[in-house]
Amino acid sequence: MSEISSKATGKTNKPRRAFKNGRPSEAGVGSVLRTIYDQTVKETVPQEMLDLLGKLD
Repeated sequence: MSEISSKATGKTNKPRRAFKNGRPSEAGVGSVLRTIYDQTVKETVPQEMLDLLGKLD
């Protein structure tokens, strides 16, 4: 994983040196995980899911 693209912003985030000596570095892994988390949080909830959740009340 050398690059993570963000559909929402159109930007490309390059993690800090994801691999060091053939092994994942902590900084690189952390950077990739933060990017994936941020993208997931920005996703919208589908209307079908909101309808199902509304039925639980």
